[in-house]
Amino acid sequence: MRAALALVAILAIGCSAPAPSAPAASAVQAVTPAVTPAVTPVAPPTEEPTPYIEPDPTPDPTPEPPAMTPLGKYATVGDWSVRIVKVNWNARAALKKANMFNDSAPKGTTPVMIYVEGTYKGTGRASLDTSYMFRSVGASGVEYSTFEGDTCGVLPYPDLGLDGPTVRTGAKVKGWGACWVVDNADVKTLTAFADPFLADEITTFALR
Repeated sequence: MRAALALVAILAIGCSAPAPSAPAASAVQAVTPAVTPAVTPVAPPTEEPTPYIEPDPTPDPTPEPPAMTPLGKYATVGDWSVRIVKVNWNARAALKKANMFNDSAPKGTTPVMIYVEGTYKGTGRASLDTSYMFRSVGASGVEYSTFEGDTCGVLPYPDLGLDGPTVRTGAKVKGWGACWVVDNADVKTLTAFADPFLADEITTFALR
């Protein structure tokens, strides 16, 4: 009987015992706001300055070649109106006949001689010094004169350089005006030009 009562008491105590308390709700974790990392601004690339390029200088215009006076036509040369009448393209025999002491042109060269006419247009008195004034040039670019290098010597009469008279306004003169010892390679392309002493420009003459 006592045992039964003890069991009943134990059961009663068990039923009246307070229920175990539920675990307290855990505190809500604080949410740390996301921090956006600072962005370092990137400077735009620096443009390299365009280097200054000095422009090429504008070349001077190529001067026009002087107009060439045709064979037999007059051109004004200083105070004279002058023309080349004819050309002796191989004057060896004529030069030897003119003066036996004239030297023969060296091998590989040819003496070329021109016959000139001129009319004096200036005032006062003058003579036409064709032997100094007239020169020539061929494809080689070498200039020939009556007084440099090999020379022709005395020209046939009338030799304007030697025998040319002094004249007054309107007078005419004519004769063999100049002779050049020319390299054979230049003979076919030879042209003449008048280059008076202290002149500002030259006058070009065709020989063919």
